[in-house]
Amino acid sequence: MMKYLTLFFYTLMSIHAGEVIYDKAIPDLNDWLIEGPGNAVVEGDSLILKPLVFKEMQQVIKSGELKAHNYFPDYEAYAKDFMSQYVSDLTQYYIKGEKGNQEFRGGHFNFWLKQKLPENFSISFDFETLSPSALHMIMFCASIPGKKDIFNPQKARHGLAQEIMWSDMQQYRISFFAPHRKTANMRRAPGRNMVAKGLDPASDKPFVKSTHLIERKHDTVRYFVNNKLVLTYKDKKPLSAGHAGFRVMVCAGGKYSNIKITKLENENE
Repeated sequence: MMKYLTLFFYTLMSIHAGEVIYDKAIPDLNDWLIEGPGNAVVEGDSLILKPLVFKEMQQVIKSGELKAHNYFPDYEAYAKDFMSQYVSDLTQYYIKGEKGNQEFRGGHFNFWLKQKLPENFSISFDFETLSPSALHMIMFCASIPGKKDIFNPQKARHGLAQEIMWSDMQQYRISFFAPHRKTANMRRAPGRNMVAKGLDPASDKPFVKSTHLIERKHDTVRYFVNNKLVLTYKDKKPLSAGHAGFRVMVCAGGKYSNIKITKLENENE
């Protein structure tokens, strides 16, 4: 039954697909913007996204000192120590904790496409992890009400979740490749509200390339992995058009290729 539903959704999408917004055989880093301590390079036809301390974090994961499940209390001390080797002042990576204390939250980063997307679109890409650890995310419909884009905030952003989930920014976010939990989770900001989740095929076979597709059409978001429908969300108050990007956590690293974004035409036109 799921097979036929998947084919049905893909057929609908292809019927109403319109202008290709982004489709480059070789990614151009000038099209993107990094927020936070991360590195982006192009190797062949692939975009390689790694945290600044990727090498060091992978060493402690491989040694067994740090488990690959990516729980913050476990990796905080490692991330802070390794970050201090590259950054002299870590102040911007601290937040105020629930008990009023200062907590380190650095090491993650965002990778935004500078071009703003229309209200209705599809994003597809191939993904291959470079780490046994989570987590990767695709962000979309990101905007700041009253501003033309998201790139000139009143306060600089440094890759912290609080800056994009509990701020003036609104967005949808789908996290994937989470071997410890086996699900892809969709959240809505502001507020980091969980709105949908489904079994994550990308987590079943680590280090094997997977194909991802996000379709946003008016009030509905659909997410597919390897031609399988993973989750669907219908928003009673859908977010407006905005920007899209990837988010990579400090224990993760990934290879992205065949990134394609297409405008979806209004089927009522």
